[in-house]
Amino acid sequence: MLEREDVRIAFSLRPLASGGEVKAGADAWASFTLTDPRTGEPLAGQRPLAWMTPRAGEQAPDEKGCKTLVSEFLGGLLSRKADVDMNGYMAVTLNEDNTLSVINPQLAFSRTKLFSLISLTGAPADWVLHPSKESLFLSLPGANRVAVVDTVRFRLRGTVPVGKGPTRLALSPDGGLLAVGNDGEGSVSLLDAKSQEVLRTLPVGPGPQELVFAEEGRMLWVSGRGGEVLSGVDVDRLEVVERLEVGQGVTSLAVSDSARAVYAAIPSRGEVVVVDSAGRKVAQRISLGEGVERVALDPSGRWLFALHRDTGKVSVVDTATGQPRHVFEGLVSPDFVTFTPQFAYVRDAGDKRLLLIQRESLAKPGEPVTLRIPFAQTLPGKGDEAEGAAPVVPTPDGQGVLIASPEDRALFFFQEGMMAPSGSHLNYGRRPRAVMVVDRSLSEVKPGVYASAVKPSQEGVYEVPLLLDSPRRAVCFEYRVAPGATAQARVPKVEFTALFDADKRLHAAQTTRLHFRLVNASTKRPLRPQEVSVLLFKPPGAWQRVVEPQAVEDGGLEVSFTPPSPGQYQMLVGTRTPASPLGKLPPLTLRVGPAEGPPPASLHVQETPP
Repeated sequence: MLEREDVRIAFSLRPLASGGEVKAGADAWASFTLTDPRTGEPLAGQRPLAWMTPRAGEQAPDEKGCKTLVSEFLGGLLSRKADVDMNGYMAVTLNEDNTLSVINPQLAFSRTKLFSLISLTGAPADWVLHPSKESLFLSLPGANRVAVVDTVRFRLRGTVPVGKGPTRLALSPDGGLLAVGNDGEGSVSLLDAKSQEVLRTLPVGPGPQELVFAEEGRMLWVSGRGGEVLSGVDVDRLEVVERLEVGQGVTSLAVSDSARAVYAAIPSRGEVVVVDSAGRKVAQRISLGEGVERVALDPSGRWLFALHRDTGKVSVVDTATGQPRHVFEGLVSPDFVTFTPQFAYVRDAGDKRLLLIQRESLAKPGEPVTLRIPFAQTLPGKGDEAEGAAPVVPTPDGQGVLIASPEDRALFFFQEGMMAPSGSHLNYGRRPRAVMVVDRSLSEVKPGVYASAVKPSQEGVYEVPLLLDSPRRAVCFEYRVAPGATAQARVPKVEFTALFDADKRLHAAQTTRLHFRLVNASTKRPLRPQEVSVLLFKPPGAWQRVVEPQAVEDGGLEVSFTPPSPGQYQMLVGTRTPASPLGKLPPLTLRVGPAEGPPPASLHVQETPP
């Protein structure tokens, strides 16, 4: 514990798996407790920054040395990178091929940094992150199950059988109850989110369903597109206690706890139905015109955004009056909206641009401030996304968004204040249907306690610098990490050898066979084609191909490469297991010139036997 005149700070580090000491390569939980030394009251609402780095030298840094460490980490110097950064986040993409890509954007946003690849047993329809940020739930309609992913270790924890055709998911605000809409049988399953035990399955009418928790989690409202009823489930009793006639074809629900209101979009009627959740009655019907398909409330709860996908417009309702305040027209097919503190971001399935609406200007006289920002090379498309999952999400600092672009097979990053994306992430040939941010930075888990999951990579003494914003102060703790088998040591590494001249200039429109070898580093066993993934792409990702390797007689592998145009291409090789997935091994650069002459049969260097 450290104490200064205006703050008392306690630091702890404990293993996630069990008690005892923290070992190298093991997951742990770091926490800082901030209190007022005079009163003992917790210092809530802080935004501390923290790192862990192996000690350099024999002595602990003095106050000046601690400030220097913090300055170096804040500056992002590649020469002084912390082993553990408690200030970042992971981007998770839900891919078309039933995988999740876990990407670390902090490493570099100019090229892909794949942290992990998680395979699922089916195509997810929706996903929701637990408030603790330790678990991710995904509905698998084809398997009649819900998958549970560990978002600390980023691995599949297991699956839970639910009803037929599960789609929509919703978590209670306290994270205790998971609601699963079973479209295939017109029911909703209620699960204990911690144990994943199915507590009860209730009939609610024909789907597709929408789910929202209201009244601070005491009530769950369920709509069925095939029926006319909005069902209210008492969370304590786990029973349907209300059935309200609202009209057939509800396609979207939004909830305001401050107003105790639920908003239901009905496209066929061109209206939004306002339900008084506490009074259990329909309070108002707001006529907005044809095709209002999705509704969402901004974080203030003041403005309800209604997206008219078929008619290409966005209506904004002032919830204080229940009347439309603004209409934005000229879009093709707006299908999603998300929010940062400054803007509403509207994605248009028929446009390569995002519509940004300044939230502050909505309450002012005159037309609101809007911007159109290009973000992709191809149209977002429609019909193949996971409807319940978000294709655009705000970054944790609230100063930008991440955008999943399926046809570009990439993520784009937009920073507010710029007029174009600030960077992009290739997704190794996979089409991202949605994106989610898992914030790994310190979060206030209870008043005055700030915590994050960490994984120190090596044994020995670590410096743990902490920077407080109010009062502005840098302090350093220390912690001795015990020896332990690192995660990398538990997984067999692989060795890649290119058996062709990578400097040889290739030619566009000509097929070349690239010969290489991938072996287990410990046993030297050559890997089989079914164990290997190969991606060929042209940065920044306009052309990408995932190719299947073929076995050759010498125990190596070959892939065919036909570059469509001149330029620089990259070849990525990885395993289909955690050993070395795509992105772990460095890429190989291939130079391609204009088309000319017959194609070479193969680029193959005969090895000289020892």
